[in-house]
Amino acid sequence: MWRPFYLQLWGLFTFCVAFIVLIAALEILFVVSYQNQGLATVDKSFHYAWTYGPTAVFTIATLTWDRVAFQTQMMAPWYRMKKSPSTASESLLLDYLDMLPPFAIMRALKLRDWAPAAALSISLVLSLVIALSTSLIQPHLTRIETSVPLELNTQFRDVDNNLTLNVDVAYLTMAGLSELQLLYPEGTTAQYAHQTLADPPMMGTGIQLNVDAFAADLDCEMAELEIIDVFQQRGLFYTFSFNITLELRRDDCAMRVNTEVGTETPRNFTALNFVRMLSGSCGGNSPSSIGTGDAERASIIVGRLTYEIEQPRDPDNTTLIASGMRITDSVQAICMPRYAIRKAAFVQNGTLAPDIGLAQESHSRTLPNVEAWDLMQAQINAISAATSNDSIQLWERDVGNGSAINFDGYSLLARSSELHEVPFHALTDATLWLGAIPRYFQKFSAQIAKSSFMVPASTTVTGTRTRDEDRLMVTGIPCRVIEALLSLCTVLCMIIAATLPRNTRMESNPVSILGTIWTATEAKSVVLRLQNHGLSEPQVILQQLSTAAYSLYQPRHNVFKILPHDYSSTIQALPRSRRRASPDSRPGGKYALMLHPASRALFLFLLGGMIVILQILLMLSNKNDGLGSADIGKNLQYSWTVVPSLLFTAIALSAGAIDSATRSLVPFVALKRGGSLSDTIAFDLLDGSRPRLFLKGLKTKSWAAVFTIFAFLVSSTFTIFSGSLYMTRSFPTELPTTLTANTTFGPLRADPTGEETYWGTALAYSGGKDAVASSLILERNGSFQPFTYQDLAFPSLVLGGPSLLLPDNNEPPYLEGMTTVANVPALRARLQCKLYSGEQIRKNLTLNYVAEGESPKTWNGVGYRVPNPLRLDIDEENCLVDNFTEFTTSTIMVSTLQEGAREGEMTFGVSSGDHFGDFNRGKGWVGGCGVVLYAWGHVAVDADGQATVDAFALGCNETIEAVDVSTHFNGSSLVIDKNNPPVPNEDSARPAPFQVAIPHEPCYNSMLDPKIADSAQEVYDNFFALLTSSRWAVPASDLANTNTAAVDRVIAAIKAQHGLVRANTLDTLYRVHVNDSYPEGVPSSGSQLSPDTFLYIANATVLPGTSRVVQDTWSTRVLQTLLAVTLVLSAATWALMPRADVMVGSPTSIARKLALAAGGNLFEEVLPLMSNVEDEHREMERSGYGEDCMYVMAGERRMGMGQ
Repeated sequence: MWRPFYLQLWGLFTFCVAFIVLIAALEILFVVSYQNQGLATVDKSFHYAWTYGPTAVFTIATLTWDRVAFQTQMMAPWYRMKKSPSTASESLLLDYLDMLPPFAIMRALKLRDWAPAAALSISLVLSLVIALSTSLIQPHLTRIETSVPLELNTQFRDVDNNLTLNVDVAYLTMAGLSELQLLYPEGTTAQYAHQTLADPPMMGTGIQLNVDAFAADLDCEMAELEIIDVFQQRGLFYTFSFNITLELRRDDCAMRVNTEVGTETPRNFTALNFVRMLSGSCGGNSPSSIGTGDAERASIIVGRLTYEIEQPRDPDNTTLIASGMRITDSVQAICMPRYAIRKAAFVQNGTLAPDIGLAQESHSRTLPNVEAWDLMQAQINAISAATSNDSIQLWERDVGNGSAINFDGYSLLARSSELHEVPFHALTDATLWLGAIPRYFQKFSAQIAKSSFMVPASTTVTGTRTRDEDRLMVTGIPCRVIEALLSLCTVLCMIIAATLPRNTRMESNPVSILGTIWTATEAKSVVLRLQNHGLSEPQVILQQLSTAAYSLYQPRHNVFKILPHDYSSTIQALPRSRRRASPDSRPGGKYALMLHPASRALFLFLLGGMIVILQILLMLSNKNDGLGSADIGKNLQYSWTVVPSLLFTAIALSAGAIDSATRSLVPFVALKRGGSLSDTIAFDLLDGSRPRLFLKGLKTKSWAAVFTIFAFLVSSTFTIFSGSLYMTRSFPTELPTTLTANTTFGPLRADPTGEETYWGTALAYSGGKDAVASSLILERNGSFQPFTYQDLAFPSLVLGGPSLLLPDNNEPPYLEGMTTVANVPALRARLQCKLYSGEQIRKNLTLNYVAEGESPKTWNGVGYRVPNPLRLDIDEENCLVDNFTEFTTSTIMVSTLQEGAREGEMTFGVSSGDHFGDFNRGKGWVGGCGVVLYAWGHVAVDADGQATVDAFALGCNETIEAVDVSTHFNGSSLVIDKNNPPVPNEDSARPAPFQVAIPHEPCYNSMLDPKIADSAQEVYDNFFALLTSSRWAVPASDLANTNTAAVDRVIAAIKAQHGLVRANTLDTLYRVHVNDSYPEGVPSSGSQLSPDTFLYIANATVLPGTSRVVQDTWSTRVLQTLLAVTLVLSAATWALMPRADVMVGSPTSIARKLALAAGGNLFEEVLPLMSNVEDEHREMERSGYGEDCMYVMAGERRMGMGQ
């Protein structure tokens, strides 16, 4: 007995369970993906695993299910006859295998053959599932949070009783922040000083953790004002100065303060507005009686003093008298400074500045020995020192209506920092100051805390790291659709199990010719009716069989036979004349649809065309950065994966149809040429898995079947590899634009400090903007000023031109993620230097001696004192040598060993750029003939007093030149990209287009002393102290090294640092508005500059840019190879079976096989000798018709089978 393996209940139940397992697996994957923000991070080395994996699983499931579908279709007519008698069209001629699946499903539904209809539906549904599975798992940019250990490298220290606040650095930092647009130093924000990370996050990564943050504030409350006294200070010619004593009161405090309000042009005004930030004590009668307890307070007073001027009786009297002084419109507040250290949330995304926010209800603490008033007093003292030496000018400003406004030092700097854009006439609004002064105090205090309370320390804490990662996400719509389709498959599978007959056994496998005709050995009338109709049209065969219904009955145990319903021995064959009249007069068969030469040619053409189309699309994708935008709408977002998959699925189904049609004809082709039993009527290449049938074909040398099976197996992988054929990739959006210069460079301004934008700032306190900028950049790792980078000074630029706008006249998306590249001219200083060494330098070290005296060339003329002086003379650099004082009798004089020392060694580095050659306030001298003379070296004195001196000198002149620079700017504010530094085009270097006066004056006089200026082992001026400590520093050991490479490194560092200083000088002194005092600007040497409008052609690149669909090269090559292999195999199949017109109609129908056998001698001579066909070879050998016999289809007009 034989039963179809895949139609057994346990097999169908297994498939139902498998479908349910797949549904559960999909749901689990979806939930895991949703909860964990993806299944995993995309690993490019496993890119094709997740693209091919799901499709491969469903492809294998589909190929396995095809066995169920085949056996269901094959057994459908047998089961119909077994169930009840059926007409010929619904039994013997019913062949679902020969129909296209959609038509087969409709035919089965019409006949209520639920099993084949369900099985074929599942096959089609699984084909759709395969296509959808290509978009099941997709990479999505997702922000992932993970808990990680993080290292902090700073902490707030405990302060001892000897507290010394580092106010000077904080003061200059505040000046740089307000006037130079520098970024806040690391570890500070506008409100806080905080701990810092040892390893800041990289681009695309965010960090969140809790850190200690220092925050100070002024707690201000409105107060009442009582005027104690207002009087004019006498003896001042043509000026007014009023001394005002005020008392401020609120519930818990009364404080008396004193201030002066004056004007240098009293005849111009009759009212003076004033802003003051004054200190005092609650209950104190003297404004200077500031104690150390809780009584100290600050006050903010914004008032208006009015007066009248009395004309002097004597015309020669220049003293003006004021009368009627009174204060009107005053607003005042008493403020108490506070500070605390609390836990704060530290959030930093990529390279952006961190965001600090205090945690809710966090515990606060203060530092021992540090009172809040210490911060306030330190600020007041620093600013008072600056105002007392006129570093900050406090003259008034006209605000209209016969009145002026003036400030004290603190309010003036608060205005520079917080109210810089507010016009002077609006500064009489007291509410502005009640907000601005506390904010300034907060910022100033944060910088003091950073420089005074923060120390290096290593602490490990737990934080959260966020990173934008490409995560493998189970996409919702494909997942839900596939789940629904698999659910449908489960239901249909249950329908198959429920509708199949309980007894599915047959006497033999009816798929072979022998297995089919064996069942008709007792239906002689059927055989008679089908004689000579082997090549008749299906309609003719139907006519022959239409007079009866047919059933499959069981005459004895395990034997099944076909008989007409109501069997009677009186049924005879049709008259011979009728047989001759039947339309059976054609000499050959017909082609099956998929084996017709036109169909085959079309299929081969399609395969070749797909190879060419894939190549063309790949070339277009590579050329145009993709085939099109991926932003095609929510409902079409999967089209670039699903549509190609459907197309390749259709090609694979066509290959499968050709394969099935070819294999069904193999026994008949063998019969046509004649063959053995196992090659013909007992041969079957339909019922079995493709790999097993492939091996069977190889064994029997059925090459056409071998090639077509192989072609189908190859084509079944099309959909797998098409899953990654198209993918989305973000390409930068490149847009042409222009940059417009609104400032450029021109001749030296006469009085840069006279500009209103410069007036009232802290910069004069340290010598100006260039000195502050250079010092903060070199010493505190400050940022470059806008439109400067290292030694380059650029025109200030703004984005221009409507080309940056999109078609709807909107700004492009992600404008802050934009990078603009342009060739822009810049100014830079170039040093032309000569190195002196060896015998070019005469060295004279005088030990146990101190050179001292007075010299007009020392700092403020205070004198010089140089212990154990080393004198260096260079003949070519003696232009400033004179004999007036010992200090200047040599080209260079530098102190070596400290006073009283008998032995030791030291390294020195000095230059003529510090206060006209004097450095460290009389500790040495450097002359020279050029712009700057640098000297460095090493001195060693042993215990015997023997000295070794190594010295080098570098004499330099300077020129300012223009050069075109390829520059990357970030964002709409055009910040120079430090990750892509500007690249000068050295071939474009040319002299500056205007006269740049380089006076023989100090270059580095006002720069900060960063660390060691004079010690036992090192003597450096400001320049060399920075040269050995900044972020571009050379090791101090290089100054003592005579190696050529070390000397070259020192020279390169000198030139780079001087260029940086000069870039800030150019930015400060030579920058002018376009079309203002110098309309020519800095012309470019190329054609990219329009001299009239200062337009520079640029390309703007927007990131992440546009998401586009690209064609994957590797997947394309794989698919092209598979298509080519399928094409060759299909062509080989055609060549091996060129004439496939051996049959008419379906070769797999029961009636067709019976008709072919009825015309021969099998029914008369062979089959009666067989008892069963369970082992057809044994039975045929026993009957004498075994492998030694040949079976053929013979006859031209009448075709049958014979021996």
